Amino acid sequence: MTEVVEPFNHSCPNCGHAIDDPLPNYCSHCGQETTLKPPTVLEFAQQFGGSIIATEGALWRTMKLLLFRPGQLTLEYLNGRRRRYVLPLRLFITLSVVALLLMRILANLGGPTLAEIEAGIIVDRPEQNEGSIGIGNKSIAIKNNKVTCTGLPESWCARIKERFVLEPAAIAKRLQDVPGNVLSYAGSAMFLLLPLFAALLKIVYFSRHMRWTEHLIFALHLHAFWFAMLIIQVTGVPAILAIPIYSLMAARAVYGGSRWATFWRWTGLGVVYGVIMGLTLLGLILWAFMFA
Repeated sequence: MTEVVEPFNHSCPNCGHAIDDPLPNYCSHCGQETTLKPPTVLEFAQQFGGSIIATEGALWRTMKLLLFRPGQLTLEYLNGRRRRYVLPLRLFITLSVVALLLMRILANLGGPTLAEIEAGIIVDRPEQNEGSIGIGNKSIAIKNNKVTCTGLPESWCARIKERFVLEPAAIAKRLQDVPGNVLSYAGSAMFLLLPLFAALLKIVYFSRHMRWTEHLIFALHLHAFWFAMLIIQVTGVPAILAIPIYSLMAARAVYGGSRWATFWRWTGLGVVYGVIMGLTLLGLILWAFMFA
């Protein structure tokens, strides 16, 4: 009697799926290779290069439409042609990170030195009580350019004194740190302003009966272009001058309408959004100086 030998079962190291002999090259369940070994230098280079080429293919197609065909990238997305381009949120995040990183590097390299800032500070030192604020038994007072606090933990007092000290050297150090701190928060602030900008678009173009998310796609692409212009601007080319013209052309491509109707809509939108961005920037500067 012939003995029947059962095939030996292997397990996929990725998903645990049972694999019978003869061992195939790939798992039938998840598609991972069944024979694993550390890659050679050549294999690693091929994998890395292939990934870069594939990514750049989508990136360059996306950037071509974004830079040279205003509004077309949004139309491609809304019409369902999405796989060939970088997704709107990923595109916005990538360009914003690159732009803010370059601006922060330039701010650190080209900004005034600590001694130059300190030399330009004029501090008035009146020998009198300059003010106080208190709630219950907790108070903060500034007298003769010295900060005293009552009823607060020592760690809080130290932080308050650090923020409100009136010595020129301390003020100069905080002023020197302001640009970098503002740029650190600028990306998050712009990201939070995107839904508001999309809501403004929905109000301005209420007759188009478009969803808020469709306006958000256009907002992501438009802000991505703005950051792309900032990247070019740091090279010395006055690229930000193209932003108003591009915005009008992109709006007409996506929403339609006459030139004058688009112009007046975007004039009002620009004023409102400009005020909001100005207040946001002011808030970031105050936060960077007082609390960052």
